[in-house]
Amino acid sequence: MAEKIGAEIKIPRITSEQKNRINYETDSAEHYYRLSIFIPYLDSLISSLSQRFSSINTIAFSISLLHPTNIEKYTINDFKEKIKLIKSKI
Repeated sequence: MAEKIGAEIKIPRITSEQKNRINYETDSAEHYYRLSIFIPYLDSLISSLSQRFSSINTIAFSISLLHPTNIEKYTINDFKEKIKLIKSKI
């Protein structure tokens, strides 16, 4: 993307003792930014998604069917299936 607008990607200067960020030993700027930004971001995203869609949260979402605004949207069979799901998880 930087090539499209004519910007040059550079590795930040590397010092012998770094206090605020890690010195990654790389030859290319692309590899440096992959190690320092992209991979930690993906780790954070995967962790957040795993937590958000864990089995505990799916049970909590199933319980939300009992809210008065949701009751009229579902059939009795839907409720029976959700109750079986909740019982199996507990």
